[in-house]
Amino acid sequence: MLAGIGAGEERARVIARYRFDEPLKGGLIPDCGGLKYHAQAAGVQMVPGRYGKALRFPSASARLRIDGKLVQKLGKFFTIAFWVRIDAYPRQDSVYLIRKGSNKGFQLGLTRDGRLWFHGSWGGGWYHGPWTRHPLPRGSWCHIAYTMKTGEKMRIYLNGQEVLQRDAPFAFYPVADPLLVGGVDWRGVIDELCIFANPLTPVQVQQLMANRLAMRPATEADCPAIGYPVKLYLADVRYPIGDNLGNARQFRTVAAAHSGEKILWPQLQLCPDGSTGETLPIFRETPEALVEVPLRDGPRSMPWRRQPYDSSIQPCGLWFRALEWRWGRQLIYSTERSLRTDEFRVEIWTFPLKVRGETIRSLKLSLGGVLLCERTPGVDALTLMLPENRHGSPYRLTVNGHEVEFNIRLAPVRQGDPRDSLMPVDLRIPGTSLRVFTDLTPVHFPWNKRYLSDVQQQKSFSMKARPQPVRPGGLLQRYLGIEVPRSPVTVFTATMRHGMSCGHNFGATGHIGSFQGTQEEYAAHLAALGFDATFQGGSRKEKTAMYDAWAAALLKHGIRFGFHPTGVGEYAPGPQSSNLAFYSALIPEFHRPVYRDMQILLQRMRMYPNLAGMIHGGDNAGYVPFWDWAPPHYNRPWIRAYDAWANRVALPARKNWPWPRDFANYRAFLEYIHAYNRTFGQLAYFARAVHALGPALVHTTGQFGSSPGVGGGGGYPWASIPARPMHERLKLMLAYDWNELSSSKPFHNVALIDRLRSEFPEKPVWSVVDDFALFFGDFPRQQAWAMALSRGLQGIGTNTLAHTTSKKLRPFSADPQEAVRSYRACSDWAHRYG
Repeated sequence: MLAGIGAGEERARVIARYRFDEPLKGGLIPDCGGLKYHAQAAGVQMVPGRYGKALRFPSASARLRIDGKLVQKLGKFFTIAFWVRIDAYPRQDSVYLIRKGSNKGFQLGLTRDGRLWFHGSWGGGWYHGPWTRHPLPRGSWCHIAYTMKTGEKMRIYLNGQEVLQRDAPFAFYPVADPLLVGGVDWRGVIDELCIFANPLTPVQVQQLMANRLAMRPATEADCPAIGYPVKLYLADVRYPIGDNLGNARQFRTVAAAHSGEKILWPQLQLCPDGSTGETLPIFRETPEALVEVPLRDGPRSMPWRRQPYDSSIQPCGLWFRALEWRWGRQLIYSTERSLRTDEFRVEIWTFPLKVRGETIRSLKLSLGGVLLCERTPGVDALTLMLPENRHGSPYRLTVNGHEVEFNIRLAPVRQGDPRDSLMPVDLRIPGTSLRVFTDLTPVHFPWNKRYLSDVQQQKSFSMKARPQPVRPGGLLQRYLGIEVPRSPVTVFTATMRHGMSCGHNFGATGHIGSFQGTQEEYAAHLAALGFDATFQGGSRKEKTAMYDAWAAALLKHGIRFGFHPTGVGEYAPGPQSSNLAFYSALIPEFHRPVYRDMQILLQRMRMYPNLAGMIHGGDNAGYVPFWDWAPPHYNRPWIRAYDAWANRVALPARKNWPWPRDFANYRAFLEYIHAYNRTFGQLAYFARAVHALGPALVHTTGQFGSSPGVGGGGGYPWASIPARPMHERLKLMLAYDWNELSSSKPFHNVALIDRLRSEFPEKPVWSVVDDFALFFGDFPRQQAWAMALSRGLQGIGTNTLAHTTSKKLRPFSADPQEAVRSYRACSDWAHRYG
C-alpha cells in the first residue's frame, strides 16, 4: 500500500506498481499504484516471492507487457525498481531484463555472467555500458533500482547501494513501444515491480527496499515532454562531401583553419521552442552543437510551413521542426534553402566572407543588434563563415573602428536550371584599405589523399576484358545480327515505385514474396511467361557485378533489361520522387545530380546488347507534395520548390498550398494550373540523359495516371496531369493505372491511353496494367489486357511478377499457379494479336 508521509518529505511519484499478490485473471496483472496500468502477462507463473506472491519467468517466451499514457513518457526522469532472484544466467552474451524499444529507447541488460549494464539511444548516439563489476548472485533475492536523471546521471542501486553510474546529458529516444519485462533467455523471479516518474534519491531507494517509501500517483505534470536530440553543424559550402547517401550532410563541417587561413564563425543562439522565446548559446567553442528541442506530434506536426512554435537559429532566423512522422519514425523538417535535415541532424550552410587589405586589429560582427563575434586577431587576413540572414536585418561588420553593412543571401533560382548561387558581396570599408568580399573558391583540395591513391592504382592497372555474353537466336539473328520481334507489341514487367510492385527478384517491395532462385532461373521464368523485357529497380550505388549476372542471364533467354531507377539512399533526392518534375525545375539536388545518377547507371551496362533503357517514376502527386495529408518529410521539399517558383501565389503561414478560393477569380486559378503543368516538361531533361547514351534506348515515365496516395481520388489537387505538357518532348508515352480499385481499372486504364493518343496520335504508347499483389483473377486480367491492347499499344506490362517460388501472399492474392498460367496466356495473346 502507499505509505504515510511526514512533514517536509517528498512523495515518490508512482506510475505503476505491481505486487503480484492477486491470482492471474485473463493474463492481467493489476496495477495497485493508482493509475490502473494493468500489465499483460504471458508464459509466467505465480510462485512464493520476496513479499507474498511473485512472478516467475521460466522460459524465453515468458514476459510482462506494461503500457499507458505516462509509460510512453518515460525517458527523461524515471526509476524502475524491483526485487529479483536469478535462477539461471542467460546463455547469450547479453539480454535485456527490462526494455522499452529493441535498440532505440532504453534497456537494462544482463550478461551471461550475471552483470548488469546500461543500454539505450538518445537519437544522436547510444548509451552503451558500463557494466557492474560483480555478478548478481544466483538463487538469492536482490533489490535493483534503475534511475535516470537527464542532464546528470543514470544509476543502478543494488540492495540500496549505488553500484553503477554514467553521465546522461540527453533523454532516451522517444519510442512508442511498451515497457517489456522478460521475453528473453534468462530464468528467475521478479517481485514488487515499481515504476516512478522521478529518479529516486539514495534515501528513497532504501525506503523502498524497506517498504516505507511515501508515494502518490503520478500526473502528466510529473512527466515532462522528452526533448528530441538534434546535432547542429556549421557547414562550409566550399567543400562538398561528395557521394552522400543522405540528406543532411551536403558539405564538410567548418574547420578553424585551412592551409593557414584564419577562420571565425558567429556565436549563434538556438530558440528550441518559438512559443516561449527562450534561447541557449550554440557554437561557442566548436562549429557543432548537441541540443534538445520539442518533438511535435498531432496537429503541430502537420503544417508544411513555418509556425510560431518552431525551433529557430537566431538572430539569422533559420527554422526547423522535429516531428513525429508515421510508423514510429521521427525526423527534422525545414523549408530553408540553406538548411538540410534528416532524422537527427541539421546542417547550416555558411558562406565565406573574406577580410583583406591591412592588419586587422579589432573586429566586431553583429546582426539585428546581437553581437555574434568580437576579436582582436592582429592578422592581415581572415575569413568569416556566415549563414544566410534572409529573415533578418543586414550583417554589420566593424573592423578597426570602421563599419560596413551587407547581406549573405542566395540568389533567386532560375527555373529549369536551378543552382544554389550566392549573391556576391564586394565592398570597401570606408576609412580603411580593407576589402570585404565573398569567394567560394576552395583554399585546398580535401580529397587529395584519395586522388593520389587512385593515380597510383591506375599506374599498375591492367584492363581485363569483361566476358561478353553470347547472343542467342536463330539463323536471322546469328547471320544478320538483328533481332526479330515476335510481334510489334513489347510485353514487359516493371518494378514501379512507391510500394506497389512485387514478385521480382530485386527492386520491388514484399507485398508478395520475391522470386527465389538464381539469376538464370529468374530469366528462364520470365521467358516461360513470354516477357520480352523487364525494368527493375536500380541505383548507381549498387555493385555492378549484381547487374552483370542479371543482364547476362536475361540475354541468354532473349530478354531485354532496363531500370526503374532509385536514388543513392532511401531518402536521398532521386528519380523515384513523385514530384520529380517540379523539384528538378527548382531544386538543385533534384536536377544535375539525378541526371548524373541515371546516366552512370546506364553507362555501366551499355556493353550488353539487350540494354533496353529506363522507366522512372511510379506515382504522381498532382499539384501538391506526395502524401500531402501526412506530416511533412525532409525528402519532400515541395514548399522549398514552391517558394522558389516565379508563378507562386503568396500564402499565409497557416496555408500549405493554394486552393481555388485563394485566387481572385477562376481565370487566375486556371492560369496558375497551366503554369504548374508546364513544369512537367522538365521530364524531357532526363530523357536527354538516356538518349545521349543511345537514341534507341527506351525512356518514359510512370507518372501519367492516378494518384494512389489519396485512394485514386480525382479533382484538384490530385487530378491526373494533362498528357501534353508531360509528354510533348518525350518519344515514348506510358499510361500507368494505379488507383488501387479493381472495379473500374480496365476502363480507367483505357481512358488514360485515349488521353495520350488524343494529344499525340503519332507517338508510341505503352501501358502498365496494375495487378497489385495479384489481385486480378484470370478473366478480369485478360479483360484488362484485351481492352488496353484494343487501343493499339506498342507495349503492355505488369507491375507484379507471378511465380510459385514463395508462399508469401496477401489475403486477396490470386492462386500463384493460376496467375502464372494466366500471364502466359496474356503474353501469348499479345504477341499473336497485338
